[in-house]
Amino acid sequence: MAQTVRISAGYSDKVSENYNSQQFSINLEMDAMINGTTAEVEQASNRLFQLCRKIVDQQKGVSVDNLLNNQAPPVQFDPPQQFSRNVNNGHQCSEKQVRCIFGAAKARGMTNAAIPALAQRFGKNRLEELTATEASSLIGELKR
Repeated sequence: MAQTVRISAGYSDKVSENYNSQQFSINLEMDAMINGTTAEVEQASNRLFQLCRKIVDQQKGVSVDNLLNNQAPPVQFDPPQQFSRNVNNGHQCSEKQVRCIFGAAKARGMTNAAIPALAQRFGKNRLEELTATEASSLIGELKR
């Protein structure tokens, strides 16, 4: 005897790098017609979970409607210039790291005018020119 069963599934993923983190998550529910076997429930649950995972994995810049209709996702997101690769020293610092530098420097009593000069310790003219490693080092130094 067929019966309707409500199935819920969810998936989330957190991506963290250089003091930045992003959380992506989704929870979906669906009604499934089941003829009484647990295998049918497991299959329906697995399909719903895989859809949740697919949506989270492609959540950046993709509409859910396109995913549900199996349309191809758009081209991969290109990060802004300030997050591009620095040829000599790895990734450039993030905006969040710059804000953290300002916050830590202000907590130490530095003025807004004096804070940008901290970049000169690393041979840079502006804080935004620091690499992620240099910014992390400066944040640690200011917090000590």
